[in-house]
Amino acid sequence: MNATISHDHLLEALDFECAWRTQRVTGHKTYEARLLALLPDIQTPWWRRHEAIPAAGEGGTAIPSLRQALEHATASGTPVLAGTLELQKIARAALRMGAWQLLGAVMRTLLYQLRAQCATPQRMSQACGLVAEWALAGLRSREAFIYCHESLAWGGEPHRIRSYLAYAQTCLEATGTRDKIDLLLSTEATERQESLTRRRPFGDLHAFRLRCLQAASQQIPCPEQEEWMHAGERKTAAHHLAICAAWATQCVVSPSGEQPAPETALTFLRTSGRWRDWFLLSEAAPGACPAPRAEEQAFVGQVDALVDTLPRPPALTPDSLYLDELPHSLAPPTPHDCLKAFLCCI
Repeated sequence: MNATISHDHLLEALDFECAWRTQRVTGHKTYEARLLALLPDIQTPWWRRHEAIPAAGEGGTAIPSLRQALEHATASGTPVLAGTLELQKIARAALRMGAWQLLGAVMRTLLYQLRAQCATPQRMSQACGLVAEWALAGLRSREAFIYCHESLAWGGEPHRIRSYLAYAQTCLEATGTRDKIDLLLSTEATERQESLTRRRPFGDLHAFRLRCLQAASQQIPCPEQEEWMHAGERKTAAHHLAICAAWATQCVVSPSGEQPAPETALTFLRTSGRWRDWFLLSEAAPGACPAPRAEEQAFVGQVDALVDTLPRPPALTPDSLYLDELPHSLAPPTPHDCLKAFLCCI
């Protein structure tokens, strides 16, 4: 595709982004869908067709589809806006799946391309937010703080990033007043968006998980499940994640006899592509939560092996220095660490 067409698409995308950032009428998924609509001949890989990671029997078609998407995203003829959107989708799926070998290579390429050619505020905020999520799930304080603050500086989704900072302050550093300030700012931003994007359940989830993190960090009894988990929000992601957080914290921090596993919530993790969360839960509460099956772990290994598909960026960037410090496998040392990592998973 020639430079003029690519430039025109970028200008149109920038116009849309400016309007979106002013009106705040859509969430990031709608925003990305609108950007993709501006671009011709965009690929439609498997994780855009449905949220669930393919079952073992579908792995034979999913891996070639993912390889094709990676090749398309990094091809010399692909417009940078289209390629970086492809890479961002792949990175989000790899992060939640636990395919962190591939995640590291994708994020290195994505950040290099964005900074060099397409550093629009919302795209940069989202990309930095993905690195912050990775750092939190890996219990890495320095990188979490660095990328949280850069994401905030770019100006996108402050309700999410303030929550990340609250998690980092509570889980990874000495608990003080900063986590309370970040949580208050997160809650305020979330409530302001409630009428537009229905963010309030996630504001409640952030507050509840922060209390679970405090219980895990200070070895105090875990909080009781809030009424909002039982009324009006069933079958939502926030509901299932809150149920898992309450159950896991009770199992690890203040066990009181048998704690039956929340089957519906665990099924949600498995069918929505959150195998990372499922693995951490199985390590936090061994015996109470079943581990991913051998064929599912093998599928993640196949995804990770696609790291060889990606070319390395042509030059070292400051991001590479930080990304090399982040973990590339899910292996926290203790059940308490696994619990804290799970509670930080977004």
